[in-house]
Amino acid sequence: MAQPRVDTNVVYGMVSGTRAVDGRSSSGHGRTDSASSSSHGSGWNAPLGYAAPPLKQSPQVAMYAPSLLEAGYTVFAITHRATPTFRYPAPVDDAQRAVRFIRHNAARFGIDAARIGGSGGSSGAHLVSMLATMDGSGDSSDPDPVNRESAKLQCVVARAAPVDLLRIDTSAGATAVALLLGARVDASTPKGTTEYKVAAAASPDHLRIAGRSADPAHSLAMPIGPCRFINRR
Repeated sequence: MAQPRVDTNVVYGMVSGTRAVDGRSSSGHGRTDSASSSSHGSGWNAPLGYAAPPLKQSPQVAMYAPSLLEAGYTVFAITHRATPTFRYPAPVDDAQRAVRFIRHNAARFGIDAARIGGSGGSSGAHLVSMLATMDGSGDSSDPDPVNRESAKLQCVVARAAPVDLLRIDTSAGATAVALLLGARVDASTPKGTTEYKVAAAASPDHLRIAGRSADPAHSLAMPIGPCRFINRR
């Protein structure tokens, strides 16, 4: 059986001259018309060491990608901006950019632009679930043709997805959410606010939500509807 073709440095987007999102493209055995954008669990975090591996090289890629490739899918394992350097909405923006890029280059990758799904675990499941439930419409007036494409996914497989971030009550989980949202509490923070609920169990040394902050109704409590996973075999 032929080995899948792997492209290891596919750049999906740049921010301020820095590569913000890239990934690996792995084509299945023979031509495929469906694609899976794969985002793997990291607590929305990326290590800062000089030789730290990018998210696209997560061990979860080796764990879950082969079965998709054998079924004939093309798999895109993505890297996105992550904490502690970046915060929401950067990871979501980057995941959306990856899908827009894949859709815009569907002919190049031999896939159907109308058949793009997402898979992920933990924080990666949160990101692909966001892409499935958000509008994701492209901007028809954007000078970059990639940004004119839709970022909507047609199907999602979400493993251990944190879909209601306010209900994460472990110390490590609360810290990860606080870092993602840039939240902290102090003496002036009312106990009923989103900031207090998110950061109460986390370290107090995080930045307060500011600027493009999370909308609790849209992003923190995110109901996920039923989704079918279709095995092309």
